[in-house]
Amino acid sequence: MPLPLMKTRPLIEQLIKLIQIAAPVIGNITTNIRDGSSLEDSVELQAKALKSFEEQLKIVESVLTNIQKSLQFWALATSGFGILAIVALIVTIVK
Repeated sequence: MPLPLMKTRPLIEQLIKLIQIAAPVIGNITTNIRDGSSLEDSVELQAKALKSFEEQLKIVESVLTNIQKSLQFWALATSGFGILAIVALIVTIVK
């Protein structure tokens, strides 16, 4: 499996964790508001969720940065091989 595709798996796993964290929190906030619980409780839940989201998004950003660097490397390597192939073709034609 190519390197960039291998690095997407942790990203997908982090996004799944993010969704798993978000769903119950949003449900709790909705329930609190519906049940007339204090607004402070809902805001506190939201603050905890945002902190968790920020941590997860930092991980996602890190993985995306690594994938971008890997793709840049492969683009340069592919370009280099293409240039070598063209040079070899020219040398072959000239001889």
